Amino acid sequence: MKRWLLGVLAVVVVLFVLVVVAPIIALRVLNGILATAPDYVATAADLDLLPLERAVAVDGIRFVRPDVPDASPFLDVQRVVVRPHLRSLLHGDVIVDVVVDAPTVTLVVGPSEATSQKGIDPEWVAGVLREYHVTLDHLRLMRGTVNYHDLAAKPDVALSLTGLDVEGTNLANLTQSPDEKFAHVTAKADVLDSGALEAEIDLASYLQPLTFALEANVRHVPLVRMNSALRAYGGFDVGAGTATVAMSMSSKDGGYSGKADTVLTHVKFAANDQQQAEPEKKNVVQSAKEAVMGAGKDVAEVTSKGEDQIRVPFKFHGHVDGATLIGDPVSLVPKTWFRSLLPSPGPADSDKKADEAAPIAAKEKDAK
Repeated sequence: MKRWLLGVLAVVVVLFVLVVVAPIIALRVLNGILATAPDYVATAADLDLLPLERAVAVDGIRFVRPDVPDASPFLDVQRVVVRPHLRSLLHGDVIVDVVVDAPTVTLVVGPSEATSQKGIDPEWVAGVLREYHVTLDHLRLMRGTVNYHDLAAKPDVALSLTGLDVEGTNLANLTQSPDEKFAHVTAKADVLDSGALEAEIDLASYLQPLTFALEANVRHVPLVRMNSALRAYGGFDVGAGTATVAMSMSSKDGGYSGKADTVLTHVKFAANDQQQAEPEKKNVVQSAKEAVMGAGKDVAEVTSKGEDQIRVPFKFHGHVDGATLIGDPVSLVPKTWFRSLLPSPGPADSDKKADEAAPIAAKEKDAK
């Protein structure tokens, strides 16, 4: 047999192994790793080598928690493309850039931890990365969706972000930045269709517990679309209005703290079905209005630019006790924000809220 024919056969065999056999073996290895994830049944549907792009693509990644009844998967990803840094491979390191296409994250707060899905155990993630020596440097997430369900609330609360676009840079600190929070993440998303989210996060990728500083702005969120949350966490409904929120939050040494400044515009309060059925509770609507706007008697109805606006600042803090990538803030922050709109009644609380939630125009007038 001629040498050139042997060469062709050798190339065919090599290509067959690379294109057909290697992906099958790699997929089995990957599913073996995913099978060790605590609390979840994690799988990947397919794996392909992309030699022209010098990358690997994984399709159909799912993390399902069996103990959460009737819940969507915690994580459902259409495709992940992993591209290693070739220069790092020559030095024995595996540093990769990752593109995640169409991920859907469903956060569930259930009656107990066993019936909740708030995140993936960071110790498991860190252990996998240590065992396989993989370091993430650049992350791009496109067309993402985040759903938040509180099944422990009455009524159930459902909120969502769509069109999520995230970019994380210098996650491996290849620039050798001396800053503690050397990595930077930006995010944009649509909130309940017509609202908009923009966020920036500086973080230390390697530290546990999580160490980060967050600045976020949410604009023009329709309050009517949040009535389930307002009813569950605040005890009232709205018939119209929008919310804009500026939030800052930081976490270090296992503790987190933050503050948010909420501006409500053109708010119209409405009685919910339960209040309609119980006439003696109809005054809850007026109580809600007065609590949100301050003490009622001190309210300036119209603020600058002729718009009805109410400012509601609040602060929050706590400790991350759960061994998850997201932990307690998943259940704490939404409840804290909604409940800040309607605190429990009482003279001391009313006076405090009247001072904190005074309309913008009144604060501007005092400043002059």
